[in-house]
Amino acid sequence: QRAGYIHALRDKNVSDAIRGGPIGRIALCYMEWSSPYHQTVIIPWRIIASEEDAKKFADDLDSLPYTPGSTTSISAGVDFAVKLFNSADFEPTRKVIDVSGDGYSDFGRPITVARDEAVAAGITINGLAVMTERSSWRTPAPADLDIYYRDNVIGGPGSFYIGVHGLEDFSKSVIQKMILEISSLVPTPKPRA
Repeated sequence: QRAGYIHALRDKNVSDAIRGGPIGRIALCYMEWSSPYHQTVIIPWRIIASEEDAKKFADDLDSLPYTPGSTTSISAGVDFAVKLFNSADFEPTRKVIDVSGDGYSDFGRPITVARDEAVAAGITINGLAVMTERSSWRTPAPADLDIYYRDNVIGGPGSFYIGVHGLEDFSKSVIQKMILEISSLVPTPKPRA
């Protein structure tokens, strides 16, 4: 998943969206999460106002070691991200948590409670439901994870989710998601199958 964000930040379409956005820049913080006790800020808040800024963020992210997590607590990740907005030394015009995950929130408090509290605080939560094939030793990703994200994870004005079904689509989906978030655009909802 990290590689998808690195690739997206190196994509000219993303930096063009940033420069062409409402104020021509965004603030970005990258964190990784898993269990209720594992949330780590990988890169703290940074202003991205140019293609060079975006590439530098991607290069820095690419150079840092990755530590896999153990369980999935989306609620703890959301709660931690909400607190990160309080640590920023600027007041954003819009607050968005970009959640990317490959399973249900199965530890910690209910995700709907965390989501509703974040939305009440003026934060939008968008989701990237990763439903790609996994190694044979791992439990398969839930087949309805995109619907789970729609019904339980995303929330707030203009919130949306994207389901990713193949590794080859992951980077493209992250690019699409970032451009939509930066541009404040909302994709056309897909009918439920």
